[in-house]
Amino acid sequence: MRREVIFVGMLAVSMCVGTAARAEGPERVTFGVLDGGVVRVFALGTSRVALEESDGQQIPVADPVAGHGTGFFVTDDGLIMTAFHVVDGASWLAVRLPGGDGALLPARVLSTSESDDVAVLEVVTTGSSALSITESSSVAVRSTVFAVGYPVDARRRSAQSSRGIVAGLLDDGRIQLDIALNPGNSGGPLVDEQDRVVGMVVARGDVDSGVQNIGFAVPVDRLQPVLLAASLARQLSAGTGYASEAEIALVDELIQHGSLGEIHVDAYRNVSVEGDLGANVVRLAGAVSDPELKVTAAGFLWNAALVLLWNAGEVANVTGMSRDQMGQQVFGLIEHANQLAEEAIALDATLSQRSDLARMLAAIDDEEASTTSGRRTTSSAADRSPRGVLGAGIALRYNGNTGSLGYGGTVFGLGHVRLVRGSTNHRSIDLAIGASVSVAMVDVQGETALHVDVAPELGVGARFGRKGLGGIVGLTWAPGLYAVRLHDTIAGETYADTAFDATGMHLYAGLSLQTIHVGVGLRVISGVLWAEPLRLGFAF
Repeated sequence: MRREVIFVGMLAVSMCVGTAARAEGPERVTFGVLDGGVVRVFALGTSRVALEESDGQQIPVADPVAGHGTGFFVTDDGLIMTAFHVVDGASWLAVRLPGGDGALLPARVLSTSESDDVAVLEVVTTGSSALSITESSSVAVRSTVFAVGYPVDARRRSAQSSRGIVAGLLDDGRIQLDIALNPGNSGGPLVDEQDRVVGMVVARGDVDSGVQNIGFAVPVDRLQPVLLAASLARQLSAGTGYASEAEIALVDELIQHGSLGEIHVDAYRNVSVEGDLGANVVRLAGAVSDPELKVTAAGFLWNAALVLLWNAGEVANVTGMSRDQMGQQVFGLIEHANQLAEEAIALDATLSQRSDLARMLAAIDDEEASTTSGRRTTSSAADRSPRGVLGAGIALRYNGNTGSLGYGGTVFGLGHVRLVRGSTNHRSIDLAIGASVSVAMVDVQGETALHVDVAPELGVGARFGRKGLGGIVGLTWAPGLYAVRLHDTIAGETYADTAFDATGMHLYAGLSLQTIHVGVGLRVISGVLWAEPLRLGFAF
């Protein structure tokens, strides 16, 4: 039973439901002392990008190395035996104590034997129900044994037992079993009919190859040396190597929301139409200082968004959400994923090179998000900030020295390139780049003047977008070529002059609804004020 790796579309989406673990009917089933010493082991590693095919397209998904197995206390002060492959490569380890209210405790690895597939963990606890492992424990071929553990469903809180027999002994010293095992059983105790530990479950036969009801266990004499090494290591490294309380709280949230098991559509029945599906994960991730765990949480939210999007029709029918409401939930999750990825890179800039997932989620923008699954939602354009505007407006030129007022217009184009992202994906501080042509006619005491300014623009701006409305503001330096053509109607003469004006400035603001932009502007050209009381354009 190799450690299960979280796979794409069935990840993390029960975060939407607040699914609670089912109660274990104590009035129907009772558990013995042995069961109180068997625990669930959770292992979570860093995440990467994997590609999943959907409707002929390659979709990027977050693929964290994560899984769960079984362990059992071998001392009453917190030492736990489990399988090496369950914890191999894990960045964060946690152990769930048995029972409906079982606590999730941070764990650390004290000693391992890769060749025997054995590891010893430590948790900080007292009074645990330790199982005895003695070298004298032995079993005979064809004797009845039980594998005790936590197979399949990562949310189950009580150990389960499978019955089988000892089939034989392999050449490498492992015990071969005739027993039904499942993912999650690895690391659990193998006990005889007197509840004595005779080994530890480490593997099952390859089901994909047609092997059924075959398992393998490490005999108890192989466990003792690893336990001895753990006891020595504990004395040398007391109190170090544990995940923090904040990290464990976040890992627990991911576990409770199904990130380590398959989630089906009927799990959405309690989804809140008004709720922010990723808020709790973001809140817990905000308290975590480990940037890689932030990225893992971001990947969890990204995958949740993809699953909602891929199953939008079915989920909408189950929850009563409209397609538009479903789209808003999807984009909320993507926003949160983007936010966490950027926070992680801010803590560790090397993540942008080391982690393809962090790089992808930090760079993704709204348009990419809306097309990632190949299916655009109704909120894709409505919930994003404009990247730029092409338009024209009315221009009023007022010269305070002469008291003259001119009338004309402006044609402009502005683009925004993000410099700093705000608290959500739809807010940013930008580099503003553009160009404009401004024209005005002035008629004063028999003289008619045509004023023309052609200017590139460079400055800073900001954007926002929410609930169907987008906004853009900015201030640019607009040095330009300024030309004046003056006609004296009394003398019948015409004069022209052209000069470079380095003092031009442009202040602007506007709102966009879908692709329609309405705004205002204010310019200073050659020391004269040009007002733009109405600008209309196309937002992109």
